[in-house]
Amino acid sequence: MKPELMLSIVAITIHLIGWGSLALGALRPVPAIREIADSLLLVSLFGQGIVILVASFFHLGCALTSGLALTLLLLLSIPSLAPEPAPEFGTR
Repeated sequence: MKPELMLSIVAITIHLIGWGSLALGALRPVPAIREIADSLLLVSLFGQGIVILVASFFHLGCALTSGLALTLLLLLSIPSLAPEPAPEFGTR
């Protein structure tokens, strides 16, 4: 199997994990689910960074595509990684 094909399969899997964790984090009915979603998102982001480094050795277009996808994931994930606001004083 060609290294480019294997790298593409890994990149697609990491993208699916990232998008799935964003969808799971959007639900957030239970704090445990939110923690799992945030952990999956971080794993996906780090994995995508590794894919970009490896892809840059094989093909520049593959690295650029992965970089654009990673940037989009980062932009969409910023609200899910932000801490929850503290309750206002005097409210329950």
